[in-house]
Amino acid sequence: MAALSCAGAAAEDEPFAPISPGLFPWSPLDALPPLQTDRETLAWRVESPSLAGNRRAAADWGNVPIAAGPAAVEDACPGQESRIFSIDPSVYGGYAGNGIFGGIQAAIGYAFFEPGAPGPFFAAGAAVERVVSHDASAGWNGRAAMVGGLAGALPFPWSVSLRALAGEAAANPRAELIAEAATAPADLAGIGQFRLAAATGCAVGALPNYPVSVIFRSSFELEGREYRGALAEGLAARAGMEAFWLPEDGTAAAAAGASVAAALRFGDKAGLSGRAGLRYDGLGKDGWKSLLRSPKAAASLSGDLGLSASCELPVLFARGRLFMSEAGSVEFFLKPYAEILLLRASGRELFISDNLHGDGGLELAMTVDADRRDALRLGAGFDLSPWMQGIAGFPGFGDFGIYVLFSIAI
Repeated sequence: MAALSCAGAAAEDEPFAPISPGLFPWSPLDALPPLQTDRETLAWRVESPSLAGNRRAAADWGNVPIAAGPAAVEDACPGQESRIFSIDPSVYGGYAGNGIFGGIQAAIGYAFFEPGAPGPFFAAGAAVERVVSHDASAGWNGRAAMVGGLAGALPFPWSVSLRALAGEAAANPRAELIAEAATAPADLAGIGQFRLAAATGCAVGALPNYPVSVIFRSSFELEGREYRGALAEGLAARAGMEAFWLPEDGTAAAAAGASVAAALRFGDKAGLSGRAGLRYDGLGKDGWKSLLRSPKAAASLSGDLGLSASCELPVLFARGRLFMSEAGSVEFFLKPYAEILLLRASGRELFISDNLHGDGGLELAMTVDADRRDALRLGAGFDLSPWMQGIAGFPGFGDFGIYVLFSIAI
C-alpha cells in the first residue's frame, strides 16, 4: 500500500464498485526487483494485477519493472511538499508438488518532493522462505535488495538510482547503477493507458566470477481493464526486453517477450479471461514455471523460447465482508482453467510434439481487500504434457496434482 501525505488525497473506492485504474501511480517500491522463488511466484499471482502496483504487475507479466519516477508531482499536491510512503509486507505458505513451504516478505519505501523539483527516494525489501520437501529445493531461501536515488517528473518521468541486490535469481550479490525514463501515461484510441519506458546502467558483482556488465531494458505497457470486484473486462498488453553486455570479453545476452491479455465480464458474477504470449530467454532465467500452475506440469520446465496461452472462467461463488468490516471486501471464485506452453529446449526445433506442455483443472480463489492481493487459493489439476506429447494416454491419477496457498498482506 502507498500513502501520499498531502491535503486532498483521493477517497477509497467503495467495495466491489467498478474501478478503471489505468497505469498505477509511481511508488518507490517500483525500483525493487520482484524477489521470487518458484513457490513464492504462486503467492504473487493476483486476481487483478493492475490494482496491485507496478512491481507486482510487472511480476505477473514476467518483466523487470522500470521505475521511471512519478508522472506529475505538482498535480498530486499543488503548492505543497509531497511525501510518498509505501509499505508492502505479507506472509505466505502452502503445499505444492511434494513440498510444504512458507515465508515472509516485506518492502518499504519513502520519497520526498518539493513543488517543481526532483526528490530523493529510498526503498528496501527482503524475503525469507522455508521449504520442507524430499528434493534439492528443501531448506532456507533468502533474498534482499536496497535502492536509493533521485526521481523527477520533468521533462518526463525519470530516476537515477544505486541498487544493491543479494540472494536474487543469480546467486552472486551485485550493485547496479541505473538511469530510467518513461513517457507519461497517455490514452490509446480509447483502449486504455499506455507508456514507453527504458533503462540503462551497469552492474558490478561482489564475486570474482561476476564481472562488470552493461544493462539495457525497455518496455511497452498498455492497461485498459476495468474491474468490478475481481472480475475484469478489457484489454491489456506488455512487451519488454533486457540485455547484458560484458565489456571484458565482448559477450552479450538478451531476453525479450510480449503478451496480451483480454477479459470479459458477464454481469457481476462471471467472466472469461485469457492470455497469449511469446518469450525468449537468452539470460538463463528459466522463469517458465509461473506459466503453468499445476505442480506436476511445471516441475521440470527449461528452455529458451516459448509460446504460451491460457484461459479461465471465473464464476462468483460468494461475496461479502470480512468480519463485517467496511474495508474487508471478500470474494470467492470457482475457476476452471486450461494452460498450454510450447517450450523449446536450447538448440532444438520449436514446433515438435516433445515441446508441448500443458495443464487443466479447477481452482477456488478467495480475494480480500481493495487490491485483491490477500488470497487463499486451492487448486487441483492434471498434467496434460505426456498426453499432448503422445507418450501416454489420457491423463489419469498419476498426472493429478494439488496445491494449497495462502498469501496475506499484513
